[in-house]
Parts: sequence; C-alpha cells; structure tokens
Amino acid sequence: MIDLWAESDLPVLVELVQRLEVEGAHRVDTPLHVGDLTERQIQSALRRLEDGGYIVGVSTQMRYPVVVTGVTERARRAVGAWPSAESLTERLLVALTDVAEQGETPEARTRARRLLDAVGQDGRGILIGALGSALGSKLLGI
Repeated sequence: MIDLWAESDLPVLVELVQRLEVEGAHRVDTPLHVGDLTERQIQSALRRLEDGGYIVGVSTQMRYPVVVTGVTERARRAVGAWPSAESLTERLLVALTDVAEQGETPEARTRARRLLDAVGQDGRGILIGALGSALGSKLLGI
C-alpha cells in the first residue's frame, strides 16, 4: 500500500476503481457519494489523486476533476487491484482444480488433473516466475 495524502483519499480511490475497473463504467461524474465523506472532502481527494497520478480526470473551471475517465496502474496497486504473479498463479490453479473436479467431460477433467500433477509444488514456483515475467513485460510494453 502506498501513502496517500489524506484519510479521505483511499475510499474515494476504491470507489473509482470499483466503478471504472470492476463495473466497467467509461466515466464517473461528480458529485460522488462515498460513505460519510462530505462533498468538500471528496473534491479535495479528487484533486490530490489527480495531482498524484492516480486518476485521469477532466476539469473545467473547477479546481478538481469533474469527470474521472480512468485510474492508473498506481491506483490499482494502491487498492490491491493490480494482479501479482502469485495471485494469478493461485487463480489459475483454483480454476484448474475446478475443471479437474467438475469439468464438462471426462477428457477435460483428466487433462486438468494431469496439468495439476505436472505443476506440483515445484511447478508452482515456475508458474509464478513465468507469470511475473509476462506481467513485467506487459508493464514495460515489451
């Protein structure tokens, strides 16, 4: 978790990541309603988040973004929404386990079991390394 500038910043950032990344909204207009925060607290948080490189916003004559059109990688990391190699490996292994147990066909279940057997404990580290490398390449645009 990285340091934000005020206690109100994190709940505002979580709300924006939820709407833009999870729910798939193309934009979030203000005023926002976030918990018990006042409109002034939210406006201040939006200003700090934009200045800090956490959000992409459109300002008019207001001193804060009146429309938020995106969140940055920095924002995703701050709220724990940025995938790590470990979390992706875990999700992959859980999905394979589900297929091994409840796959649509016997062949699918068998293949998933074989993959899980091949991965084993040593393979988990290899998967983490490979996914970490792939994530790093994606971040660097390689």
